[in-house]
Amino acid sequence: MESTVQSEKNTQKTNRVGYIVFLITAVYFLIRSDYSTAVTFSALAPIFDPFDPKVPYGKRTPFQKGVLVANLVLTVICFALLLA
Repeated sequence: MESTVQSEKNTQKTNRVGYIVFLITAVYFLIRSDYSTAVTFSALAPIFDPFDPKVPYGKRTPFQKGVLVANLVLTVICFALLLA
């Protein structure tokens, strides 16, 4: 039973690191004006849910909702710059 709990904690830490790495990479490519790569990394970042993935969106805290909405806004901005 303990190995399952330990595995869950490691998965959540890995997801958080993956999310941050993808967002940093998206911002890096946004600064370098490579908008197609920036929108790709920004859109893929939520795959690594940085919070507890078992909690549905409606029951998350306002901070968690804000982070995910900010990620969506970053993706839309990158996509708009790509089209412009």
